[in-house]
Amino acid sequence: QSIKKFDFIVCNPPFYRQGAYKSEDQHKAISKFQEFLPLHSFLTKANSMLKPNGTLYFCYEALALDEICFILKD
Repeated sequence: QSIKKFDFIVCNPPFYRQGAYKSEDQHKAISKFQEFLPLHSFLTKANSMLKPNGTLYFCYEALALDEICFILKD
């Protein structure tokens, strides 16, 4: 649990899925592929860093909208 709390967070988390071309450069792969930061982990951590009624702005692939809504309902 984070000690600092924020009014809003802006983030561009990695969202490429397995099967997409993965760079041999480990830093690039980490920055692009969700296997290094799963959606549920990202949303849980971001939520823990928000103040009550805080806002999270992030971009993610549209195909994950149902999954995002499901996770955020918890």
